Amino acid sequence: HAKRAGQFGLVADQEEYTLPSDVSKILAETVYYNDGSDSFPLRLMTEQDWTRQGGQSVTQTSKPAYYTPARFDSDLRQWVMKIHPKPSSSAAGKTVRFEYYGMPAELSADTDIPPLPDNLHDGLVNGAIVLGFMEYMQDTQVAGFQANAWEGYKRQLRKHADVMMGRQMPFRRSQDQGHVGG
Repeated sequence: HAKRAGQFGLVADQEEYTLPSDVSKILAETVYYNDGSDSFPLRLMTEQDWTRQGGQSVTQTSKPAYYTPARFDSDLRQWVMKIHPKPSSSAAGKTVRFEYYGMPAELSADTDIPPLPDNLHDGLVNGAIVLGFMEYMQDTQVAGFQANAWEGYKRQLRKHADVMMGRQMPFRRSQDQGHVGG
């Protein structure tokens, strides 16, 4: 899933907003209310907690401070998020910005190209060759393709571990086992 940026404009007295159709997961720490001159983080709060804290008033409007977890609305057939309290007229036209993981687009035409980074191409091709044709190749050929695939994956993990794993991951070859480990 690719990380993407999204936003929606606020409407006075409206609490529910549709999200982009490819939303897979909203990144909680990235949801901000932007009033045109400054940005303020919105806190994640469940509907139950909002009600427990006295936020059930349907007439209550103000500058947004909270949002609820995204949910799928089966009537709209769309992901939605609620903003609390409902935006006041002075908040109308302002935006809520966020980052999310997006689902890949469906590949339906013969000309569609998967959104894979070019730097992963060699490792993926070698891995696919091993998986698809292993039973038709000699052991030495399989071993060569496996080694090429594994080297490509390790190169990318070393280069992008902070992005892929959320932190730097040291890789080194274990002398006695012959595999990557820590």
